[in-house]
Amino acid sequence: MTNTALNAFITTHKEALCAITLDNNRCIYIGYGGTSHAWDEIITETIGGEDFFHVTSVCKTQQPHTTYFAYYPTDTIQGIYVMAPGFEDYRIDPLILK
Repeated sequence: MTNTALNAFITTHKEALCAITLDNNRCIYIGYGGTSHAWDEIITETIGGEDFFHVTSVCKTQQPHTTYFAYYPTDTIQGIYVMAPGFEDYRIDPLILK
């Protein structure tokens, strides 16, 4: 997947996005409470000719709470989970996504 495709996908599905899975079995949760991310927190960048996306995270295990960016190559995306029409306010059980 490219940044252009990811941005188009986000624009098309916005509020219905619930997860992005990567080829290392990492799952990035979108729209869940707690440590998940909102769709507008997924930022794409091209660095050195390669497409990346990143999300902002906060480490709360130390003081002060520290903010960091987790960058992922966009071409490592293996799947994007989207809620069906009428279910945009719901999210899939995270245990099912693992």
